[in-house]
Formats: sequence, structure tokens, C-alpha cells
Amino acid sequence: MRDLGRYLQLRELLKCYDPSHQELREFGIKYKNLSKDPLKILKKWIRENLFRIKNIKELKNFEEIMGKSDWVGYIVAIFFGLITSLGLLSYSGKEPVNVVYFMFFAFLLPLLSGLLTLYSLFGANNPKWNLHKLFTSFIWQKIYLYLKKEKNLDTSQFALPQKLVNLKIVEFSIKFSLVFYISFALSLLLMVIGEDIAFAWSSTLKISVEDFHSIITTIAMPWWFLESAIPSQELINASHYYRLGGEIDPNLLKNASTLGEWWKFLFMSVLVYGIIFRLILLFFAKRKLKKTLKDEMLSLGGVQEILFKITTPLITTQTKNDEKPLIYKNLPKLEDIKEPKIFKKRLLIGIGWGFNSGEVEPLLEIFNIKISTLFEAGGAKSIDEDTALINNIKDDVIIFIKSWEAPTMDFFDFVEELLKKDIKVAIYPVGLQSNGFLAKSEDIKIWQDKLLSLNIKIKIREPSDG
Repeated sequence: MRDLGRYLQLRELLKCYDPSHQELREFGIKYKNLSKDPLKILKKWIRENLFRIKNIKELKNFEEIMGKSDWVGYIVAIFFGLITSLGLLSYSGKEPVNVVYFMFFAFLLPLLSGLLTLYSLFGANNPKWNLHKLFTSFIWQKIYLYLKKEKNLDTSQFALPQKLVNLKIVEFSIKFSLVFYISFALSLLLMVIGEDIAFAWSSTLKISVEDFHSIITTIAMPWWFLESAIPSQELINASHYYRLGGEIDPNLLKNASTLGEWWKFLFMSVLVYGIIFRLILLFFAKRKLKKTLKDEMLSLGGVQEILFKITTPLITTQTKNDEKPLIYKNLPKLEDIKEPKIFKKRLLIGIGWGFNSGEVEPLLEIFNIKISTLFEAGGAKSIDEDTALINNIKDDVIIFIKSWEAPTMDFFDFVEELLKKDIKVAIYPVGLQSNGFLAKSEDIKIWQDKLLSLNIKIKIREPSDG
């Protein structure tokens, strides 16, 4: 029910929340390890925004009802499994338990119902199918609502697509019958351990011992390697009885000690056709439900746009802040500024983010930084120009930023694209002229915190780096 709950949460969230591209991109960078799996990152986004759902209380109440109502059904299945098994194994000592009756519940009923479930599983995705009207599995929801005294709860606002309803019912019917047959098998074991039960077979139809042995052998084919659980022709012959005059056939009394051997065959029939068959069906039902649920979630209106914004770099062409051009007056002496070691090793490509070349070149002289080439990015540059620059860069870069400006997502997206190319990036914060173009420590901390929150592992380099 958890995944169905996520679907409902997503649908309700889309109704009341329209996130901006910047918000979604920040989220995408923060959880970039999930970006390759759209469903995982979508579920993470849902969990982090549950508080935005206006009717979250009613939704959680509905999810609780859906989950607990299934458990009411499982309890009923346990009860019916015990009652059915005990009824079939009721033994007074006057006449044996008829194997033919037991085989109906141990073999024929689970096989036929399993095949019907398999057919329903293949057709569940057909929107014209309405298993809600054919099955009564959702009656447990009404029972639970009655027990919780919430019969007036309006659940129509949380209606699921017909495909999901069909698959949910198929899954529940498999679980219900699985619990029934587990209870049935355990009851059989307890009765065999606690009582001395004699089994025999009888039929109005003219079935010979040889024909009956052939039928039994065919049923037991899945466990052909367990010879002790396959009744021999001698046992079948010894356990054949007729109702004549209300007396037990003397032949049964003579072989009474061997008649209990039938329990192994009956138990294996329940185990294979009732339990293992349903475990296989449940595996495929869960896979189909998971796939259909994924398709339904990704096809909801607005989801593809959200995923696109989460994974697509946000590169804007202009800054929103009014800026004053840098004026170079009273520049500090070169000997007053230390050159960071990282820049002594080799020449890097220089990029002025929001700067023009005329503004960056004096800074290179001030900070005694040598670069191989200087480019401009951000600011008034277009998206195409920034993208072309990213594609053309092959070597490591140093990016000059205006430390007094708040970090923006377009810059971090630009950096992310460079990192994807295995290019090392150094960020060099530039301060205002009034501070000798040295960045303030509080401004640097803001940039560092933003980098940390977005899981971008780049160290900011300062003139004080020795």
C-alpha cells in the first residue's frame, strides 16, 4: 500500500504546489545521486514536500484504511482456513476421512482459482475490466470503516485509476488465498500430529485402483523426487472402501496402520498448488503492479516537467541585481597579496563570472595570477554562449566571482557541467574595491555553505591560501 500511497500523495501535491525551476534544480543537485532513476528522485521529492499537501490528514486516514482493511481480510482467511481443514479432517473413528473431498480443496480448487487469477493478472491493465464489481475483496474496507465508525468518510477524492484498482484486487486475492492455504496446511499438520487419522477414498464413479493411481501420480509430478509423499498402488488399493450397510470394509480395518500415510500426499498438494503456486503468482503480480504504478506516476500531468527541471541545468542570461562597474583606483601593492599555491603549479583557464575581460585583467595583475586564456560567462552572456564555452573548455579553470552577490543556481549549474567533463574548478572570490578587492569572510562562508548544501565538492581559493 506504501507505493499506492506515494501515487496519491504525488497527485495531491501536484494540485496544490507549483515549484519554480530554481527550487527543483537545487533539489536535483542536492540529490544528484538519484538523478538516474526518475522514480526514486520523484519519491524523494514527494517525501520532502508532504507538508504542502492541504488534505494530508484525510489522505493518511485513507491510506490507513486501505492498509488495515487488508489485514481484516487476512484474519478472515486464517479463520476460514482453520475451519475448512478441521471440517474435512473431522474423524469420529467410525469411518475414515475421504481423500477425494480433501483433494478438492488441496488440489482442484487452488489450481483452478490460481489459473483464474493468472488470467485476471494478464487482463488487469485493460481499462474496460472492472474487477471491483466482480470481486468482493474491497468489502474488507467497509468492514474496517464500520469498526472505526467512519462510514461517512468521503474517499472519492482519492479514487485510483482502473488499472491500479484491478491489480490491487488481484494482488489482494492472491494474498488472501495464500494466507488461507497456509492456515489450511498448518491445521492439517496439527491434526496429524495430535490425532491418529485414517484416510481412505471412495467415489460413486466407477474408477479402478489403477486409474486412481494414475491420477494421483499425475498430481504428484511436481514432487516426483519425494517418493514417500506419492501413494503407492498398494496403499490406494488398501484404502479403497464402499459404504455398504453402514459398516466399514474389513479390508480397511486390516490395513488401518497404513491409512495415515495419505497425509504426506495431501500436505504436499496444499504446499505446491495452494502455497508455492500463489507465491509465484504474487511475485509476478507485485512486479506488474510496480511497473504499472511507475507508468501511472510518470504520466501524471506536470511530472515530466518537474523531472526535466530537476535534471536540467538552470542557466540564466542576466543578473537581477543592479551592479556598478568596477573602478580600479588606489590598487594594493603586489607584495601585500599572497599568491595561492594552486595557481603556481600551472596555467589555468580564467573565467570571469559576470565580469567582462576589462574588469578581470587588472585583478590578475593585482593578485599576481597567470592564466592561459580568459573567457566571460554569466551576466549578459546568452545561454548558447555559456553552453558553447562549456563544450570548448578542455583544461582546468579558475572562475572569478563577485563575492558580495548571493550565490545563484545558474552559476552552480555552469560549474556542474564543467565537473561532469572531469575538469577541476577553482573558485576565486573577488571583493569590493573598498576592501582592496579581498572577499569578506562572511561572504565566503555563504558561498561555502551553498556549495556544501548542493554537494558540490569545490574548495574556494583565497589570496590567503599559502
